[in-house]
Amino acid sequence: MSKENEIIKFSSKLSFLYIFFGVIGFVMIMLPMVFYNTTKIDSIGTIGDAVGGILNPVIAIGAALLTFLAFYIQYQANRQVQEQFKVQQFESQFYEMLRLHKENVNSLYLTTKKKIIYPKDEDIIESTVQGRVVFEHMKFELILIYMIALKHFHNENPKVLLNEAYAIFFNGISETKKGTHIFFDEILELESYIDNLDYDNFNKKLREGLRFNKDITQMLEFSLFKGHSHQLAHYYRHLFQTVKFIVNQNESFISYEMKRNFLRILRSQLSNTEQTLLFYNWYSNFGKQWEDDNNKYFTDYRMIHNLFNDLLISQFKLEDIFDLESGYRKEVNRKSDSLFEFQDW
Repeated sequence: MSKENEIIKFSSKLSFLYIFFGVIGFVMIMLPMVFYNTTKIDSIGTIGDAVGGILNPVIAIGAALLTFLAFYIQYQANRQVQEQFKVQQFESQFYEMLRLHKENVNSLYLTTKKKIIYPKDEDIIESTVQGRVVFEHMKFELILIYMIALKHFHNENPKVLLNEAYAIFFNGISETKKGTHIFFDEILELESYIDNLDYDNFNKKLREGLRFNKDITQMLEFSLFKGHSHQLAHYYRHLFQTVKFIVNQNESFISYEMKRNFLRILRSQLSNTEQTLLFYNWYSNFGKQWEDDNNKYFTDYRMIHNLFNDLLISQFKLEDIFDLESGYRKEVNRKSDSLFEFQDW
């Protein structure tokens, strides 16, 4: 119930009390006139005393109730002003965090290298990829590492393989101890090809059991296996803190539905590729706090709502991972509020 409705309801109760006391007062004033002879002067004085004695308490009670109502309405008005100020503070901080998120995305970069062969010479052309398109390059690198792992671990759990692949993707091969991964030597070999711009051998290696087309290999013309933690760690920390800031607001002034609306604004800034990498960050256990026993940022708050299976490695199915058949979600009475966008297609 809104604060305005509470005040109206309370005022209606007071109005009823005023009428009730008014009727009682009128009856009590009329009673002396009925039982006394009004033709006598002493009777008139007696009636006046009786009326004054009866009416004074009624007026005093009415005045006290009116004063209380005035104080109550002022109290409610002050609360509304305070809550509006809190909402304004929240909105101001949210949009500042949203601005910083955009800056984080725009600051992402990758340096690509291409070997250009002339009739009698060759040259290396460097260029910089910046902004949101960097996520596309990162996604292909992660898929490449996963497929190399899959080639060596045919019967391993896909989630375990993703954790292995994400460790190299996030931290880089230099931070990974030799022997930790069975596919370590092949990663080193591929890294050497890229560092020395030997794309012929690199592509040949990829064709040895890895299903990559030409368009994907062109996206990988940058230093692979160096790790992206220096950029992604900050990006994910800030994104997580932004979501946490919204979700943890007191629902007395920021309701669940309002939180969902603010998170829709935030999620609208995430491309499908960003949401895909966010899923991998969580499912690899590197970012397990996105969805665990304490936080339900994917299920209750839909932070990867625009994700669908075709964006993921074929071993991962959203229906199985999120048990979509059970329809799990916070708002159990809202059947039309699907967990993923593709469920409404």
